[in-house]
Amino acid sequence: MNSEPELDLFGVPTGDPFDLFLQSLRQMAEDLVRKWQLPPRGVEVTSNFGQKGGPNEEKIVSYSVSLKEPDYPATDVDLLDKNRVEMKCITFTPPKTKVRSNCVEVLPIKNIILERIGLPKDALRLPQDTSDSRNDSQKLAIPMNAPGIVEFFRDVVELKLKVYESARATPFGCCSLFEECSDAKRCIHPNRLYSTACAYRRNLESGRIFYGKNKNV
Repeated sequence: MNSEPELDLFGVPTGDPFDLFLQSLRQMAEDLVRKWQLPPRGVEVTSNFGQKGGPNEEKIVSYSVSLKEPDYPATDVDLLDKNRVEMKCITFTPPKTKVRSNCVEVLPIKNIILERIGLPKDALRLPQDTSDSRNDSQKLAIPMNAPGIVEFFRDVVELKLKVYESARATPFGCCSLFEECSDAKRCIHPNRLYSTACAYRRNLESGRIFYGKNKNV
């Protein structure tokens, strides 16, 4: 009797090429959290289910690498991951056809992003859906073993991080840490997604320091 394959947290058979690809993306997400000093799970690989009420309501239909902004201050609800604001940076599906059995399909991504970061080797541009009148985006098929594929996903997420604006915070001038931030020459707020709403953070990033030992304005 054949035993059922062991599944990963996304329901994909462990050791499957797609499972290995998801593992590499999860590692990339953890690396970005450390690099950008984000809240835990501030970048995460997430699964997307079918439309509510539809035939695929309980089925995973795609995956995303997302920014997930928690409450600030942190709440018990956030520990259960129930109250985070999610911004999907890049969405993709597992291999669908025998012709492209080794490729993930990246759902429409803005051409302006592709112009900035380029395409990984062996990436294919897919025909647009004829029902979609937009011409500012492009679907892609990318071999899961293509050189630079993980770096491509990382570059997309980092572009999104550079322009991210907090979905929770009302824009504010500075917080109580303004002197410590001035001495560090950078934002040291514990929630770097929330603090994108801070005007003083933008000044620090531009080299303008208003307070403390490093004051230059």
